[in-house]
Amino acid sequence: MECLKHVANSNTRSPTDVQVDAFKVLAYDIARSSALIFFMRLHIAAVTMKTEWYIKNCASHGPEGQWSKERLRAVQCRPSQLNTPNLELGYSKQAEHVIAIRIFGARQGMSPRASSSEISTPTEQRASESTLIASRHNDFRKDWQRRVRTHFDQPGRKTRRRTARQAKAAALAPRPVDKLRPVVRCPTIKYNRRVRAGRGFTLTELKEAGISKSQAPTIGISVDFRRQNLSEESLAANVARLKAYKERLILLPRKSNAPKKGDTKTDVASLDKASSIVSVLPIVHVAGGVSEIKKSEIPAEIEGGAYTKLRTARSNARYQGAREKRARDKAEAETAKK
Repeated sequence: MECLKHVANSNTRSPTDVQVDAFKVLAYDIARSSALIFFMRLHIAAVTMKTEWYIKNCASHGPEGQWSKERLRAVQCRPSQLNTPNLELGYSKQAEHVIAIRIFGARQGMSPRASSSEISTPTEQRASESTLIASRHNDFRKDWQRRVRTHFDQPGRKTRRRTARQAKAAALAPRPVDKLRPVVRCPTIKYNRRVRAGRGFTLTELKEAGISKSQAPTIGISVDFRRQNLSEESLAANVARLKAYKERLILLPRKSNAPKKGDTKTDVASLDKASSIVSVLPIVHVAGGVSEIKKSEIPAEIEGGAYTKLRTARSNARYQGAREKRARDKAEAETAKK
């Protein structure tokens, strides 16, 4: 373009000469560009033909006409049959892939006989990168910062809990901080050999110990209106626990000048006071294992079997009213006949 501008701006030459010079310059530019393009295409075609010749002649074949690992390494990203390079365009996908694989192996320090599992094609690299990006994107979408919970204040909470316990004990003093709980067995066959603290004492246990259900909560005894005693052993154990508590119990009068029945008249300052009931009346867990007993301690067998006796007692209790009514009606009918 600069040549054309120079020719067009010259006023010393005729229009015919200017036009001829312009065509010469244009023809020279076309010839130079064509030569450059031709040599570039020739170089690409030569590289492609050399690569194809190496694959056909240098790569060894395996048994039964199968390609060996070395040849699969070179063409693992292409179909089974090599396509002829497009010499007209000077470009071949096979040559591009083979050159890329050879350069990749050389940079990584691999030997020319490396197996196919040691080399990843550009397509596989792109797939792995997209999968990695997708997984990271999903992680960032979870918004986990809102649900993270840390416990850096654990030492401070420990101090606050201890302070709260001390304040509660001071507010309830001289009363203990906890209540008296019964001894019960854990449910299910797997854990019924263990004992633990229950919710509260039953009404039967309180009655046997001589404590009313309205007075029990006022003197630190928990009450459970739902639990029932199903064995004499548990009833006796909890009644004994209540009696032991009553012996240790100190009842202070509401008014010092007007004590009521059951209030302690001794000087409280001279007595040892407990801050918790569990420390005074702990729940002793039953030792595991089987304890041996003497043969004379085994209870006598029930005549007819325990199952039959239980079913008979249940049937008698169920039909007792109907049987009494039937006997009464029969007696009245006989009296009417006389």
